[in-house]
Amino acid sequence: GTEIIFPLYLPTIEKIEILRHSKVRQAKLYYMRGRSGKRAKMKIQELTLEEKALKKKDQSSEIPFLKNDSNTKENEAKEKVEKKEETKSK
Repeated sequence: GTEIIFPLYLPTIEKIEILRHSKVRQAKLYYMRGRSGKRAKMKIQELTLEEKALKKKDQSSEIPFLKNDSNTKENEAKEKVEKKEETKSK
């Protein structure tokens, strides 16, 4: 298909990369699902200078908040387990 929805904070997703932009007239691309070959082609938009600069900036810095977010969740879970163990031992 042409349209896939993923949860943004999925731990298996390390990097999101936009390969190309296309010009479409509809918000949802459901009509593209059954098409193949030339019928599935869309007009590709070139990136503007600002978008190219942002893309270069993004390539140099990966998405740190995703990795940190999963680490903090793991640490919070460990802390909860430790607190439970401490209360049981008292």
